Amino acid sequence: MKKLMVVLIAHFLAIYSFFVPHVNSFASAEYEESPIMVSEIKSELVSLLSSDARIIRKGGSDGEKNTLEYILSNLAGVSGLTAINNGYFNAGKQIVDFEDSDGFSKSTYNVGIRYPSTNASAKTISILTNVSNTPIITYSYDSNGNAKKNYNYVEAVNESAGSVAMMMAMAKYLANNSFTFNFNIDFIFCGAGDENSCGAQAYKRSISQDISKNPLIICLNKITVGDYNYFYAQDFSSEYEKYVAKYLNSGYGFKEFNKTTALVNNYSTNNEMAFAHAGIEGPAEVFADTAFNLVSIFSGNYNGISSLGRPESSTHAELTNTILDTTAYIEIEYKRNVANNLGLICASTLKLISSEEFEANALKLHSNLSKTNIANNEALVLFISGISVVLMFVVYYAIYSSMIKKSKKRMSSEQLASVVMQITRESNIGANELKEKIEEKVEEDTSKNNEDDKQ
Repeated sequence: MKKLMVVLIAHFLAIYSFFVPHVNSFASAEYEESPIMVSEIKSELVSLLSSDARIIRKGGSDGEKNTLEYILSNLAGVSGLTAINNGYFNAGKQIVDFEDSDGFSKSTYNVGIRYPSTNASAKTISILTNVSNTPIITYSYDSNGNAKKNYNYVEAVNESAGSVAMMMAMAKYLANNSFTFNFNIDFIFCGAGDENSCGAQAYKRSISQDISKNPLIICLNKITVGDYNYFYAQDFSSEYEKYVAKYLNSGYGFKEFNKTTALVNNYSTNNEMAFAHAGIEGPAEVFADTAFNLVSIFSGNYNGISSLGRPESSTHAELTNTILDTTAYIEIEYKRNVANNLGLICASTLKLISSEEFEANALKLHSNLSKTNIANNEALVLFISGISVVLMFVVYYAIYSSMIKKSKKRMSSEQLASVVMQITRESNIGANELKEKIEEKVEEDTSKNNEDDKQ
């Protein structure tokens, strides 16, 4: 029984190790790499937010459409960049019809800009972010105590403006320096991000017809401010996840999110506690359960399920979805250029896609949870291991039960022998006498049988 328990405990510990929250090794806040294009990104951010019309970017609003039009006109005119035209995008626009949270039919669009490869049959990677921001709700009360809900908007630098500016600067940087890639790079700016990521959902539908041609999605979400930069590839290890970890864990202050370490406390609209997977918040959630290779990049200071809200830093007040999410607050309180971390994200993304190993690892579709390739699917291996533990327990229990039953039968035989011996002693019949009586009885029966046979 002791051996059984030891084996079972060993198996359960092996399984448990897969689920224990863990974070890969990471560089400290003293980053090993330097940011790039900080001044260019800052310039893009200032220009983006220079118009009050681009501050209110609620999904389907005039402000959001104004922002999307600004992005399209700003990038489509750059030599080396092209507005996407493929049946889903028309002159860089993909129409997105949706129903907002109040039940009203709305329309917006996504903007798609391509940095094309010289290879006509090249695959495509997508770098994607949301454009919209979420209103900050406050309440005012009249003299009778009646509440009025007010919707307020700020720059929302961390929520979306920062990632938009970084992607715009990165696209221009590639075009102006004539970088050569054996794949296309599509920069996708999604509308209606605050409305259940409707823009990202529309884009997913348009590229899901042939995933092999568009295998990798890099999603950027809240990347302006944070003690650390995080990346999430998938919960279970694969070749492309290992590749991403290799290039991002080597610098830029990155941590890898996986399994339950990616759970953070989140408050729903009615202030009830809920849980969110930080690795697949924002547009990444749309692609998390698909066959696309996903890399979600975001910033903050998360500590698993113990984290309250969505903290950016352990030493500063939370700013996302608050009136603090502005360039001025970030630069005054954090005492650094608002584009500093955006430059780190830009450098890390370029390093990731520029490696000679990139195509072989990130542009190859790998086995996902729906496939049965056991060798490359640790999820399936984990499932089978769990089943094996259960089966071993059943087999061991069956053996143990059988041994117990045999033991009981043996005990019954020994008890019967004991009773016979007791009767023998009590009847004063010795063993030799009992033997003689039995032999006499056998001889008598044998003689009788022989006489019967003769007759």
